[in-house]
Amino acid sequence: MSFLSPGKGTLRFVPKPLRSALQSVIDPVRGRLLWIEQVPDRLRPARIAATGRWLRHIAATIHARRRRKKVSVAVDASALWVTRTGIGWYLSRLLTELASREDLDLRLYGERLFIDPSAPAADVDLPSGAAIDLVRYLVPDDLIIERRWLTRRLRRLEPLLVAADRSRVVFVPNFVPPRPFRFMRGALVATVHDLTYKNFPWTLHADTLRSLARHLDRTLVRARLVLTDSDAVGSELLRYGKCRPDALRVIHLGPRQLRVNEGRLPPGIPARYALHVGTFEPRKNLPMLLRAWQQLHDVEHVVLPLVLCGAPGWHRHELDALLSEGEAAGWLMNLGYVLDADLAALYRHAAFVCCPSLYEGFGLPVLEAMAAGTPVVASDIPVHREVAGDAAVLLKPDQPAEWAAAVAALARDETRLGELAQRGKRQAARFSWQRTAEQTAAAFLEAAG
Repeated sequence: MSFLSPGKGTLRFVPKPLRSALQSVIDPVRGRLLWIEQVPDRLRPARIAATGRWLRHIAATIHARRRRKKVSVAVDASALWVTRTGIGWYLSRLLTELASREDLDLRLYGERLFIDPSAPAADVDLPSGAAIDLVRYLVPDDLIIERRWLTRRLRRLEPLLVAADRSRVVFVPNFVPPRPFRFMRGALVATVHDLTYKNFPWTLHADTLRSLARHLDRTLVRARLVLTDSDAVGSELLRYGKCRPDALRVIHLGPRQLRVNEGRLPPGIPARYALHVGTFEPRKNLPMLLRAWQQLHDVEHVVLPLVLCGAPGWHRHELDALLSEGEAAGWLMNLGYVLDADLAALYRHAAFVCCPSLYEGFGLPVLEAMAAGTPVVASDIPVHREVAGDAAVLLKPDQPAEWAAAVAALARDETRLGELAQRGKRQAARFSWQRTAEQTAAAFLEAAG
């Protein structure tokens, strides 16, 4: 109990940045220890002994983790615990390819470090292999402090325990380090997928914009290496002075390896349709695409219907009205977020895929559609020119009339559709997640020295 007594000055030798974090846990715990008075006398020694064993287990686990001979990489894996969109799929595919490497120790830090085994487990599909180490600690129910309360309080200690692992490399796949990484001192490798916050700030959620504006510059100054998905974004990083040229590494992504032999089209999908895949957010430029289809309906009574799939987004006031009009008129189907197998079927059977984004860091739907042998109609922006080459129809992102005319002509031209499909498959073959993983592993090793 002396360690928990404020008058003993026990924390005076602890560095100041760590002292407040420790004290924020110790103060409430000191009061909560009164809970032990409710434990029968005969059980108290057992609970105290169990608490000691648990603490020794945590210390031994950290010690064993430090002694491994591989290059240790702390990975912010929190994107795997939420609905998978672009960054979640990027991290999932990357880790799957790296999982079997013998020279890396990939330490995955997820949504929380301390787990209550009695709580419902999150259904998360995590990669597994020799290189993968999911870092977490199960909190038993026989400690001197109530488990549920303690689990919540221990979140404040997460930065200390993550730092205690002493990883040589710190990998941040989502722009900036999360809170549990704030005391880590390994070589920082950060992935910057795009510079939307500089080019199209109004398209971002307010919280995201605020976080990037506040933390990204500091992250890039500290980073040993900065990874990005395309030459287009790499050029922007240099042009804005966000990154040193010697620290920049452009590593292209690969198409998601969708399970092409699984899944069927969702009920009600028409025999012939155009497809859009992506989160319903302003950057995807969906209102322009819907206006183009509205013109098709008004002039030609729809050459083919439009099917949308993607996670719900933000700033949807204008979009929701257009969605309602399109569904009522019969030329639009909104499926929302779909599973992998269903997405594979949707890609395969679409007449073509539309990608009208105002801005992208890479544009995975363009590459995924081409890999599936489906023609692509996309906005004429630098990254689409880089990824698609001459294998897609590229149109101005702010001209719905141009899109309506191009879509109507393309839908009737089977020869042109066939040519685009063949070009797309050849172009997509230039990209692979295996190459992405090899180049990323090389960046980890380089950062580790």
